[in-house]
Amino acid sequence: MGRRHAPDQLLAEAVELHRSGQLGAAVRLYEKAVRKAPENASARNLLGLAYFQSGRLEEAAAAISKALSQQPNLPDGHYNLGTVLQALGRNEDAVNHYKRALGAKPDDAGALNNLGTVLKALGRREEAIDAYRRLLALRPDFPDAHINLGNVLRASERHEEAIAAYKKALSLQPFSADAHLALGMALMERDRMEDAAFHFEQVIALKPNDAAGYFHLGNALREADRNATAAEFYERALALDPDHLEAQCNLAWALDSLGRLDEALEQFERALTMTPAKVKDYVLHAGVLSHLERFDECLACADKAIEIDSANADAYVVKGGALLTVGRLDEAADCFEKAIEIAPKNVEAHNAFAGMRRFSEDDPRLTALEALARETEALTERNQMLLHVALGKAYTDRRAPERAIPHMIEAGRLKRCRMGDAEEERLARFDRIRAVFTEELIRSRQGHGDPSSLPVFIVGMPRSGTTLAEQILASHPRVFAGGEREEFNYLTEKLCEGAGDYPEAIATMPAERLHDLGSSYLRRVRALAPTAERITDKMPGNFVHVGLIHLSLPNAKIIHTRRDPLDNCMSCFSTMFAKGHAYSYDLGELGRHYRAYGQLMEHWRTVLPPGAMLEVQYEDVVEDLETHARRIVAHCGLEWDDACLAFHKTKRPVRTASVAQVRQPIYRSSVGRWRGYEHLLRPLIEALELAGVPFDRAAESDR
Repeated sequence: MGRRHAPDQLLAEAVELHRSGQLGAAVRLYEKAVRKAPENASARNLLGLAYFQSGRLEEAAAAISKALSQQPNLPDGHYNLGTVLQALGRNEDAVNHYKRALGAKPDDAGALNNLGTVLKALGRREEAIDAYRRLLALRPDFPDAHINLGNVLRASERHEEAIAAYKKALSLQPFSADAHLALGMALMERDRMEDAAFHFEQVIALKPNDAAGYFHLGNALREADRNATAAEFYERALALDPDHLEAQCNLAWALDSLGRLDEALEQFERALTMTPAKVKDYVLHAGVLSHLERFDECLACADKAIEIDSANADAYVVKGGALLTVGRLDEAADCFEKAIEIAPKNVEAHNAFAGMRRFSEDDPRLTALEALARETEALTERNQMLLHVALGKAYTDRRAPERAIPHMIEAGRLKRCRMGDAEEERLARFDRIRAVFTEELIRSRQGHGDPSSLPVFIVGMPRSGTTLAEQILASHPRVFAGGEREEFNYLTEKLCEGAGDYPEAIATMPAERLHDLGSSYLRRVRALAPTAERITDKMPGNFVHVGLIHLSLPNAKIIHTRRDPLDNCMSCFSTMFAKGHAYSYDLGELGRHYRAYGQLMEHWRTVLPPGAMLEVQYEDVVEDLETHARRIVAHCGLEWDDACLAFHKTKRPVRTASVAQVRQPIYRSSVGRWRGYEHLLRPLIEALELAGVPFDRAAESDR
């Protein structure tokens, strides 16, 4: 046998170094071998592979391309070049080379797996699915291929097939954190929160130092309305990955839902210190800024996301929401339309657009909603819920109650089953409030609160006219509209910490604590508008605190808005509130809640001193705006201003479900809305009749 030529010897030594992981030394010898034998395509191919493994991607692509120009059918050459091009993001070119590799070697598992990955990245999902299925026909015991197949099926909204693929991967590799994570996320998208949580717990057990498991477990718990536990897992995710912007935002949302306002604000502000890196991050920042009512910054952030990716539907949705809140309705509608154009199945955009304007005959929005309704199996439960809300609104506008009510009922069912708030406990609490806040207690605790006349509390059932009353006052130059404030409820909970349960703790605590409560509330709301003479707080649910409001802020004005019970309940039932109001999603429970609310308001009429509370009937305001607007303004101790009659022209952020209506002049179409629905509303009507609640308005009363 003849003596081996030097280039061959160099190549053999380079291969040995390469195999032993000594990449730098291997590269130097490969380069020397290529210089000595430039026609050796195999040496160039191996040099390119070593470049790739050293992170020198462009040099790797050049070396392997040159090798293939010398020897087009070089074994592994097309596979290697495909891998390099994939790493460079040149996916179309990578596809071509993987296909060339498979032409020479149809059973190349690596090429099939990578081909599926680049096809998925290119959005060619059916081809990707075919590649993975071909791979699994050859290698049914390949767990990663089952995971990859599941990923592309999930992206194609073939959720049940994706779940089956992930389960197959776990049957082959039970301790795969990647498979547990992917399966958990797929189960979450099918609203199977408990099952999803189990798999995220497995991820945490397998990878306790990885933030992903904690973050996704927090998401599953938050979707199940278990915000306190969710917050704990977000905090653990952030301890492991302090730059996890989405975990930071979700922690803030969870704390906000729990009424832990100071902590929530701190976390929101912390989220805003994180530098956005991707379009998704800008959208998250925009959402936080909108929540903090920093709308100019929110819009700028959304615009930045759109500048980076003009096809990002979520950016248009968050921008549209902010524009809607500040009263720029036409621009908001344009944003929602654009989001739908980009993503025709974006149910959130459809629902937001549906809520803005009445549906007309042959409305294309309804056609789009009905098309989505034919594909409900592909939607998550949350999106199904939003779709039913939008369809209920559309058919109501079209005066088709037989079609509207079933959609409202199904939306309510889907929403209520995800919420806590036990009905019996809530109604029992109303009874306890009446038992504690007696006329004697009110009389004995008079004079201990903060004497400020700054606050105006507007209370009642949601959708009873609270926003209308506030907008009338907001049009007065000496009034600042605070919107729905969480502060009083939050401070009440803080007041009772260590003192016992609310309301019983109020009866036994020192009277000076009432002054502390009033002063704490004033400090918080005064910061909203330091020069205003009146600041409104139109949190409807503060009706449960009317007695405590009067004791802690005896000169605060209280306005109770009322509406025909069935109209009020129907409006609540057809609304998907941003948070809370669990009672409103079941007709029978809604009627029982209204009964308890009515009994509690009757109690306040009995125990409060004259003049403490003004009662305003929505239908009366609609019928004679000026008379009742004057009553509202006078009750607040203000002189009349004609601007209060042009309330719909007042520009201010409005975050409630009445956001679109408040921008319009007063109208009567919502009066008597329930008529014609009676046979569809039996559970509600029976509950109201049992309560002795009259269907006609109660006698007007100023107390």
